[in-house]
Amino acid sequence: LWLLIAVLVRLVPAIARWRTRSYDLAALRMAGTTASAVRRSSIAAELVAALLSVIVGAIVGTTGAALALRRLPLFTTRPTVSTLTLTPAWLACLGAPLAAALVLGLTGWLIGRATARRAELTRLREAQ
Repeated sequence: LWLLIAVLVRLVPAIARWRTRSYDLAALRMAGTTASAVRRSSIAAELVAALLSVIVGAIVGTTGAALALRRLPLFTTRPTVSTLTLTPAWLACLGAPLAAALVLGLTGWLIGRATARRAELTRLREAQ
């Protein structure tokens, strides 16, 4: 569910701004930039945003979990068993960002390609 929400968070703004972005990319094409360079720059812009958000989210989430697990009481009364192992689940702390990087990276790649595909020179006439 969290990956679906993350994909939707990436898709909704991309859908809202595709016309403006394709206009800007079409202007680059008009200025002499090759179609492959426009496509690469569009994909790179989306990938940088997606992967940077995964990295920052992983660091902040892991730090928050490590701090919160030590300070929040788990029981209302003192437990009879030891609760000394209140460390984050490191496998999940590594697996979740890797899954997010793969899914959001693919989403960013698809968004960048779709936006670059719409960067036709006819877009420049639409804006006038």
